[in-house]
Amino acid sequence: DVAEMERALMQKRVVLEEERVGAMRQELDHHQEVARDLHHSLTKANTCIQELEHKGIAEHRVREAAVKMEESLVLKENRIMEVVSAKESSWDEAVGRMERETRAVVVEKDQQLQAAEALRMQLQDRVEELERVTDSV
Repeated sequence: DVAEMERALMQKRVVLEEERVGAMRQELDHHQEVARDLHHSLTKANTCIQELEHKGIAEHRVREAAVKMEESLVLKENRIMEVVSAKESSWDEAVGRMERETRAVVVEKDQQLQAAEALRMQLQDRVEELERVTDSV
């Protein structure tokens, strides 16, 4: 009964950790979507610049604006990718920690279960011995 309660508690802990990891995954997905949006904006900006060039705006001004916009977007995209990478690393660490903790708890509970079983067998032997002594008296 105690072992069942401990296993249920351990299972609840695993479920909570999985929920936390799921939330981290959603956050990671959000950052990846922002990175995709930034990439789309960069592509759109380049398209606009090409259209402006065709309309006769001075090439050097267009290129300067394009370079500044591209630099800005690349910096933002790089920052998003850093955040995504950090989140992936954090997620991997959380999963690894959860697996290690779960294995440790399982080993500990199995040892406790084995000790309880050995104690139960000793008590059973003692009860049988006492019953024999009682029967013989």
